[in-house]
Amino acid sequence: MAEAHRHDADITAHIGMLRSDNLDEVIAAAEFLFERAHSSHMRSWSNKDQMRLDGAIPLLFKTLQLPSDPARYNACSALSELAFRNEANCSAIVHSNDGLASLMALMQGPVVDMQEDATLVINNCAAFCEDVCPVIVACPDMLRVLTQIILHGECGAQRVAVGVINCLSRSAQARDALLASRVVETALLPVLRAKREDIHAGGETDKEHHDAHVARATMAIANLSGLSNEMFEDDDSRLPVLRTTVSILGAALKGESWAGIHFAPYSIMYPMRNVVAASSDRDKSLLCECGLVGHLLFLLSGSSVAYKNEESMAFALDVSESLCSSREVQTSMRSGGMVQALRALVKRPKFHAGAMRVLDALLAGHIAVWMGQHRNLGAGSPLHLLDEFVIGMILDHAFGANVLSTSPR
Repeated sequence: MAEAHRHDADITAHIGMLRSDNLDEVIAAAEFLFERAHSSHMRSWSNKDQMRLDGAIPLLFKTLQLPSDPARYNACSALSELAFRNEANCSAIVHSNDGLASLMALMQGPVVDMQEDATLVINNCAAFCEDVCPVIVACPDMLRVLTQIILHGECGAQRVAVGVINCLSRSAQARDALLASRVVETALLPVLRAKREDIHAGGETDKEHHDAHVARATMAIANLSGLSNEMFEDDDSRLPVLRTTVSILGAALKGESWAGIHFAPYSIMYPMRNVVAASSDRDKSLLCECGLVGHLLFLLSGSSVAYKNEESMAFALDVSESLCSSREVQTSMRSGGMVQALRALVKRPKFHAGAMRVLDALLAGHIAVWMGQHRNLGAGSPLHLLDEFVIGMILDHAFGANVLSTSPR
């Protein structure tokens, strides 16, 4: 705990250097603060808090006004790192006087690289502090600027702008403004329908970045208006998005980045509820083939310690319940160990009701079969009139391939 409150005199000194009339000193100071705030630094978390408390954020915004690309670049980088996984800093950045306006000026400015850097500050604030999302969407022209970047911006800035919309779409307080701006129709649907060569007009052909770009647009649409097959050109464009989304969830659960983006499991599970609810039985089977059931089991086991983990567990129950509409998927869930995981989870009051709903869906076929075999309840069951082949088919549908998977050993 003592480490968390350590005061670094060098940080204080470099914050003071941001006031210097010497441009080289300001550039060096902003770069120093970025390096000390970066998550790779051993005291990153305490450094970020100290920078906020020592007044670095307003001074970094003043640095954005300087006629120096290196100064603005380093200031943007420092602000992005200050916002990364630090809710208090996100709030301080968004509520700074003219802070959002300063960032929007760079987002619309002539320096291409600066568009991406400034947009990334907004992205990190929206990603790690849901409370600031209504403030961001209420900023005059913010949604229009983001839409223009998605449609006409440089490739990197386009991706980050879609990420901003995706983060904002998880805020119930921001949703009405997003829908009123028609961002789904004007900005997000074109991403789903664009050809890869159109998205990579600048010559970039990195498939992983492209897939993450389309997946984030898909997740934002699922959050805002729900997803439908008609939103995609065809199966060839829809099915890869489902595969990518499951892959991103797997990387997030391992704490790994995908295409350089650090997704939280919560940010994937939030839209996954709507994605699965809108999926056909065929698509649900595809999601399971890609490993979704295993990821759900990991979440439901409580093994994850990620951001908003309990909310993610509740979402995992919602997704599991939606998957149960497919008999084929039920078989995969039972054989994968879902019943055992749910029986452990029902002991936790917060998840009891949801876990029981999924258990009931998974075991309904079992109960019907055993009732048919009961000495009294099943005495007049039509099951006894069927031959062994048909009974075998019924048992296969009821119990799945692994009958013993639900039984204690």
